[in-house]
Amino acid sequence: MKAFVWVLGICLASLAVLYGFKEEIRLWLLPNTIILNKRGPVDAKGLRIDWASEAAKDTITIFLEGMETHERYEAKGRNVFLLYYDEKLVGEFEQFKMSANTPHTYIFSITAREDSLFTGLKILGPDIN
Repeated sequence: MKAFVWVLGICLASLAVLYGFKEEIRLWLLPNTIILNKRGPVDAKGLRIDWASEAAKDTITIFLEGMETHERYEAKGRNVFLLYYDEKLVGEFEQFKMSANTPHTYIFSITAREDSLFTGLKILGPDIN
């Protein structure tokens, strides 16, 4: 009987800890990710992606100097991605998310051809509008 109580206590304590960290576990298992496709003489160090939403109070940088930052960028409603190259705004993309908790993969493309830049965004996930 004592062993049963110990096992039950350990299981309940484990479930309480898992429930307390459920948001961190979800972010670890199902994160938003950014993939950058560049063509031509594009330097990833000069690229910056900012994110803003209706729910966020401020614009945050989510991609800087060729690396994704550790900032969380998830919100329900209208999400805006601002693409900067050499400190100039070169692209603006919008997405409407039905839920803040659904993970998406954002594939940004930037192509340099002669003296022009071409940008694009492909979204993989439930809210691909």
